[in-house]
Amino acid sequence: EHKRETRFTSQCPPKEIISKIAEAARPLGFDIQKKNYKMRMENPKAGRKGNLNVATEVFQVAPSLHVVELKKAKG
Repeated sequence: EHKRETRFTSQCPPKEIISKIAEAARPLGFDIQKKNYKMRMENPKAGRKGNLNVATEVFQVAPSLHVVELKKAKG
């Protein structure tokens, strides 16, 4: 079975992390909704398992260290 989520750390500011992920997802056809340190990406083109929907959230664990969590919500 495939993992439905992944996490990684980053020393970049949260707004930069969110905007870089959005920048990478837009050319792939994702619709993006951002709110603070959360983002929802949805690909309106249905694949064989339906629309792909990915939730992204950034957590601060130290002043200059953040954990980025990406979860497959749908698809």
